[in-house]
Amino acid sequence: MSSVYRFVLILFFTGFISFVQAEQIEVPVMTGHVTDPAELLTPYEHDLLRGLIEDNNKNTGTEVGVLVIPSTGDDTIEQFATKVFDEWKLGDVKRNDGVLLLVAWQDRKVRIEVGYGLEGVITDAIAGRIIRNEIIPQFKQGSLSNGIKSGVESINGLINHQASPELQEPPEVQTGTWWILLLWVFVVIGITKFKKSWLPQLVFYPIPLSFIMMYFCRDFPFVIYLLIPTALTPFIILIPLAFLSLISSIISFITYRNEEPQPSSLKKNKYPTYDPRTRKHSRSRYSHSSPSSSSYSSTSSSSNGGSSRGGGGSSGGGGASGSW
Repeated sequence: MSSVYRFVLILFFTGFISFVQAEQIEVPVMTGHVTDPAELLTPYEHDLLRGLIEDNNKNTGTEVGVLVIPSTGDDTIEQFATKVFDEWKLGDVKRNDGVLLLVAWQDRKVRIEVGYGLEGVITDAIAGRIIRNEIIPQFKQGSLSNGIKSGVESINGLINHQASPELQEPPEVQTGTWWILLLWVFVVIGITKFKKSWLPQLVFYPIPLSFIMMYFCRDFPFVIYLLIPTALTPFIILIPLAFLSLISSIISFITYRNEEPQPSSLKKNKYPTYDPRTRKHSRSRYSHSSPSSSSYSSTSSSSNGGSSRGGGGSSGGGGASGSW
């Protein structure tokens, strides 16, 4: 029985180790700006894509690379793209202006990984539109080379500032900006109109405003910079007010404890008293006295105051992924 048990364990661990090793895909060596270790592209398609990429790389100084593999194994397309980018070091070491187009053909997944230096040119939203509008339609028709070609041409066009209109940022961005500004105008008007209740409005107005921005403007990347301070406005206001209120209560309590109680006779004496030493009448400090008689008061006042590796670039500029 024990021998059978040991045999099952050995068989299990052998199969498990083989499975893990089979699923760990190594990063292929960069053999050029189009790397296809599984030869999923024909030689003609490979040379065509390589020429298209290398010509644009020479003209712009950036570095675009393409990797075509059957699968990424256990890694997600995003994880494997980061590994490849960091291993190949696409782009200049100072400018970080590299772009990787990764296709996992059997996994039916594609990824555009962008270097930090091109983050403002190829945003996550634009990379997503390139994948959805240019690459995936060709892949769905079974054309691997045409999909890569369309994606590379769109990337080159963006780098050369000649992107097609459908890939540019939508004009609704300006509309969204004015919509948010208009909402803030209404908030300010509401606060100034009801001055007596400005604090509750300032605290609770940002709450519905945050939901409005999330619903109508969620596709615009810049909204996050307005959404965070808007959502935190109630906390920014209420927390300091609560802290100040607590400090004020503590000070009032300490002041009350240190204050000496007044004699009851002084509190009730509202009439002039006779001082035998001065032979003059004086009033209690609790009675009303004229300025001329203040000098006779019993108290006084006081005052206060391109080879096997790229140019040394790194990833970190974001990107987008897609599947078909």
